[in-house]
Amino acid sequence: MTNLDISSKVPGFLGAAISAEARSGQYVAPAKVQKLLKIFDAICAFVTFTGLFFYSLRFLSDDAAIIAGTVIAAEATYVCILGMRWIRIYDVDILARPLRGTAAALSLITLVGVVVLWLIDFALFELQGKGMVAWILVNAAHILTSRTVVGLWAKPLAKAGCFERRIAIVGGGEFAGEAIRALEASTDIDIHILGMYDDRTDDRSPPVVAGYRKLGNLAKLAEAARRGEVDMVVLAIPMTAHIRLMQLLPKLWLLPVEVRVCGQAIDMKLSPSAYGYLGRLPLLTVFSRPRTSGMGFAKQATDFLVAAVLVAALSPLLALIAAAIATTSAGPILIRQARKNFDNGDLELSRFRTRSIETGEFTAVGKVLRALHLDKLARLFDVLQGKLAIVGPAPHVRISEGEVGHYERVANAYCLRHHVKPGLTGWAQIHGLQNDSDSPEGAENRVKYDLEYVDRASWLFDLSILLKTPFAWIRNERPEYTV
Repeated sequence: MTNLDISSKVPGFLGAAISAEARSGQYVAPAKVQKLLKIFDAICAFVTFTGLFFYSLRFLSDDAAIIAGTVIAAEATYVCILGMRWIRIYDVDILARPLRGTAAALSLITLVGVVVLWLIDFALFELQGKGMVAWILVNAAHILTSRTVVGLWAKPLAKAGCFERRIAIVGGGEFAGEAIRALEASTDIDIHILGMYDDRTDDRSPPVVAGYRKLGNLAKLAEAARRGEVDMVVLAIPMTAHIRLMQLLPKLWLLPVEVRVCGQAIDMKLSPSAYGYLGRLPLLTVFSRPRTSGMGFAKQATDFLVAAVLVAALSPLLALIAAAIATTSAGPILIRQARKNFDNGDLELSRFRTRSIETGEFTAVGKVLRALHLDKLARLFDVLQGKLAIVGPAPHVRISEGEVGHYERVANAYCLRHHVKPGLTGWAQIHGLQNDSDSPEGAENRVKYDLEYVDRASWLFDLSILLKTPFAWIRNERPEYTV
């Protein structure tokens, strides 16, 4: 159901994931956990139904019993899941309350299941009493376990407002009012309308529209978005105002949030497939939020596992490198280098020392390590600490505010790369763009590859990059992009 926060209106693996997401207040799409829960419910119901029906159809041959039992079990499972969806047992307000969610799910799946079993017993064939009791007990155990686990995960997130998508409206007047009223009329989404942002200060952009205040101009919106206080921007501007629209879009493109154009403000008739819907509000996609650390708990776990395996497998080589550095020159084995993190904050990354502490020149061992890129193997320990991903954009050196403009001349969306965790390897790295001392051309090429990675990011793309990394390392591949 819709959960509209009226604070802006005119007066009148689980523990770490929970704490990180709750502290950041980042939006968590409930549909993902709901879909997973439905799959688990369906598997449990299907397996237990199949066993029950096979047990009751023993008067047939074994082959006939298993075929008939499986077919009827599939149909009964579909009816059960459909019934629970219709009763809205998967709503967030139920899942986020372990006791209430467990009691409701247990009662309803038992009720729906018993009705289905009674109809089968009445219309098709006689069911064995012991089998029905076993079905109820097994499904009860599943419900108790699954709802307790999901409830413990969802409760702190719900309190932190993580299931409410925070919406900022850009624009004012009639079109903003229509968008707000459409969102308020939606009963199937969890949202929090923050208010409006607009650079205009005349009568076309009043301070209050549909009960919501204007919170500031686009500069204020940018500050709020970069603080992680906005999940989606809805641009409520008529398409006939194309000049103003073209002025706003480049500014909004820089924000690390989803940007949509309100479909109600589009005069031309487009195919229904061109629209996405947020409740009752039709929207056109301008930019989707890139994958962020908050969305990647499974990726973090995978990164940790892969790094642990690599450290174990490469431990003899790592020990040999450490010994060679320690015995050939004075100084620490590992050094820290300043980089930029995915949240645009400071990041300290590990590296095997390749230079003399006294002279600053490369040591004999350091030259070999640099030539073979072995000095960066120390960053596996950064992956274990959660600073790096296995696959991600290339970590950039710190740059001054003036230098940022140099990157933005290549891609206005440069800041987006800071919202994806840097990687040990990545699309830029396997194309030879991994040197720390970036030339202007090298920096521009790296940004191009990083932005392409953000746009194409997926599990399959990460796997492809990971598989290509050893071959790129052997070839020392150079970039294809030219500035």
